[in-house]
Amino acid sequence: MGERVSSENIAVVRTFVEAFRRDDLDAVAETLDSKVELAEWPDGPEARIYHGRDGVREAVANWRESWERMEVEIAELTEVGDRVLVTLDQRFTGKESGLEMAITSTNVFTVRDSRISRIQLFTNRDAALAAARA
Repeated sequence: MGERVSSENIAVVRTFVEAFRRDDLDAVAETLDSKVELAEWPDGPEARIYHGRDGVREAVANWRESWERMEVEIAELTEVGDRVLVTLDQRFTGKESGLEMAITSTNVFTVRDSRISRIQLFTNRDAALAAARA
């Protein structure tokens, strides 16, 4: 159960990221398991864990409250078992401040039965690698 050909897990995650880039939350939801868990950056302020597809929608809505513009580009996709490590180049513009920010994040997506069951967001690549191997 959950074992998948490499390209299939990566394709599911790529579909998620592309839908997120288009701000197509219905397409994002199609890639998610109904009991998906999204864990925000452990070193971020007020980091939360969201549950279910509605939880992921809530997380995105919360991010959109802070950021006027959110752009993500896939820099790298690597499979580690049933997990996919995704390095993203991200650019944001603050809604109120107008400040522009750029970060590189490495996130861990767990894929089971062709659906994303867990998303862990990290700003530290070593922490993401440790989580992917756990």
